[in-house]
Amino acid sequence: MEIRFEENSVWITGLAEFGAAHIFENGQTFRFADVGGGVYEGVAFGRFLRVRKQKDEIVLGPATKVEFEEIWRDYFDLSRDYATLFSNCGDEALARSRAYAQGLRVLRQQPFEVLICFILSANNNIGRIRKTVQSICELCGKPFVCEGRAFYTFPTPKALAAVSEEQLRACGCGYRAPYLLRTAKKVAEGFDMQALFAMPYEQAKGALLAFPGVGPKVADCVLL
Repeated sequence: MEIRFEENSVWITGLAEFGAAHIFENGQTFRFADVGGGVYEGVAFGRFLRVRKQKDEIVLGPATKVEFEEIWRDYFDLSRDYATLFSNCGDEALARSRAYAQGLRVLRQQPFEVLICFILSANNNIGRIRKTVQSICELCGKPFVCEGRAFYTFPTPKALAAVSEEQLRACGCGYRAPYLLRTAKKVAEGFDMQALFAMPYEQAKGALLAFPGVGPKVADCVLL
């Protein structure tokens, strides 16, 4: 893999294991959308990003070298050699999955955002979750402008905990609204999401299962 920086963008060559459709359309994130021609736009870590393919290169932008190294390299898990991982794995089910979703990468997202989004995922579908998450961001996220367009960050635990159940229901949260409020309050009051990743798996999963609306599947999605 080779990386170069030009015109406020990042150009990546030699990265076979990167398929934007499989990365953004598989239900692991709900803040990126296909805007046409296989170009994806979205918000993560309080930044707007456009992802496109030009010939054999992946282009990320707008992004400086500093932003790439501080945010996007880790977000797309680019320091991990997926091709080698797959070649060293003899699991037939994984091989079939790779063939079906060539280029899928596991995004390294903000844990609180993942927790909230996957509480919303219960008895839901991707399209509806996307709309609900966008409404929540517009309700209590922080607005910012990029390329002359308005966007919203994912809300902080404190900001989400400050809204009402009725407001969240109006966003489409339904019966999950009180779960989100209690979860946001617990994190805002000091629960350390990052500490989960220093714990043994079973301990971290148990800590997540104590949150309202979190079952084994949601807990595993957060820990992934």
